[in-house]
Amino acid sequence: MRRNAKRQRPSQPLRVGTDCSGIEAPLYALQHLGVPITHEFSCDSDPHVKASILANHRPRMFFDDIRAPRELPPLDLYVAGFPCQPFSCVGQRRGLEDERADIAPICVEAITRTNPKVFLLENVKSFKTMQGGKCFGALMDLLEPLRATYEIEHAVLDTKDYGPPQSRNRLYIVGIKRSAMVQAFAWPLPTPMRPITEYVDYSNTQSEPLDAEKLEFFAETGAVFFDLTLWGFRESRRPPVIFPCVKTRGNVWFAPLQRRLTARELLNFQGFPASFKQVVSDTQTKKQAGNSMTVDVVAAVLRECLKAIGGDATT
Repeated sequence: MRRNAKRQRPSQPLRVGTDCSGIEAPLYALQHLGVPITHEFSCDSDPHVKASILANHRPRMFFDDIRAPRELPPLDLYVAGFPCQPFSCVGQRRGLEDERADIAPICVEAITRTNPKVFLLENVKSFKTMQGGKCFGALMDLLEPLRATYEIEHAVLDTKDYGPPQSRNRLYIVGIKRSAMVQAFAWPLPTPMRPITEYVDYSNTQSEPLDAEKLEFFAETGAVFFDLTLWGFRESRRPPVIFPCVKTRGNVWFAPLQRRLTARELLNFQGFPASFKQVVSDTQTKKQAGNSMTVDVVAAVLRECLKAIGGDATT
């Protein structure tokens, strides 16, 4: 491994493809890093997600069904946030028995076929421990043949350690092709958490009516956020104020302003810039925010990946 080689900015745009693309947090992460890209493909089965992707990006190819036969181009970076519902505390936790559990092997196959310099897989923290570690072990077994070519590392990272004040633990699995490495990969160091005022629009003071009993309960607890769908799930640590976790239902009450958080505010907590075009309903946008990776965390990880392969970022 060429550990001491001088890092060079790639002369060509980074060829990027994503599966289980969601609203493309990796592309916004690369945009934040100032990395030029060629968006080779996206893939998502949700038509609302597809609408959001195509309103904001121009992939050369879009795949509606990851299980369908497809021709995949060579890549420099492959990213997939394979379905978390089989492993999430919000889902039924059926693990390997869930019909969506076959997506992870397809993602590993895509890595083999696209031969990227770097790949990044993401899922919920509980993926590591589900069914006594069988789910995580099965994925590691699938990745084992790639270890001859790739340096593979995994870690659980929390969004609040990388800027946004949101408690969101997620498992990240990084693979870096040894032949492309010029230095060792290191997980990004934590950065200061930013204040809640950067994410919630305090100028929006349109309070909503709510059951008096609930309001009284909120006042008694002194909590700031309440999930009105998962009743009783709340975050009351202050200071600092930390958002508990962006969920797909997005039905979160913000006590200081006596209203629900908006779709735009949930996108803020996930790191999406103001330039993101919302073209679907608030309900669908909140769902997309809840299913997404956090842009800030992905950017921090990809910055270190680029360092490892001799690339660079402008920020």
